[in-house]
Amino acid sequence: MSQLLAPSSLTSPESVPSTMCPMYSQVEWDEKVESWSVDIGRRRKEVSSDSIMKDCVDGKEVNGNFEEKVEEPKMGMEFDTHNEAYLYYTRFAKEKGFTVAKRSSKKGKDRMLKHVILQCSRGGKPRLRGSNPAKARPQCKVECPAHLNVICTKEGKWRVSYVLLEHNHEQSPSKSRFFKNNRALDENVRRKLVLNEQAGIRLNKTVASLHIEVGGPDKVPYLPRNCQNYLDKFRRLQLAEIIWTSP
Repeated sequence: MSQLLAPSSLTSPESVPSTMCPMYSQVEWDEKVESWSVDIGRRRKEVSSDSIMKDCVDGKEVNGNFEEKVEEPKMGMEFDTHNEAYLYYTRFAKEKGFTVAKRSSKKGKDRMLKHVILQCSRGGKPRLRGSNPAKARPQCKVECPAHLNVICTKEGKWRVSYVLLEHNHEQSPSKSRFFKNNRALDENVRRKLVLNEQAGIRLNKTVASLHIEVGGPDKVPYLPRNCQNYLDKFRRLQLAEIIWTSP
């Protein structure tokens, strides 16, 4: 038979480490719950602020909802050059969902430009293209009246002399980045395309990395086809340089 242990050899309950939760009174328990809730609320605020900072780049939200809006054209606005007026009207058109074209211009007796009319690209009368009227191509011209007149003053400034903002067609601000005039590759994108081309990286991977940098393909003002066209032009220029420099 096994020997029975003496009562003195048994471990006393006070010496056993407690693995159970300590008992609190109702007041202590309420204070604990309140401190936990405050701590959780503080952590939630920290997490939300971090997520907001991740969604913002240089103080602007990634989706562009907080981008600075372009001022509406008004009579009396002045620019240093007519090109600045054209760029301003182009930015305004991109925001509203249409594109700009130079309708006409006039020169003075000194053969210097004095008057420029900037209009919606859908202005003017439609022209039938093709010899077969049954297979006429779709026309974008709808005689839209929206335009902007800019004249050169005696001081050398370019002033807006007339503004007409009403269009006779629907505008698409969400699709304005797909318009031909708004698709552009900036210097950083062109440089990355050339470097990756020289490194042997395929174009689809380069385009994918560009989309990841800005937060998605809907954040870039160009299409993959524009990148392909730029690389094709770059290759042609390289080939022409090799041909001309070769003995």
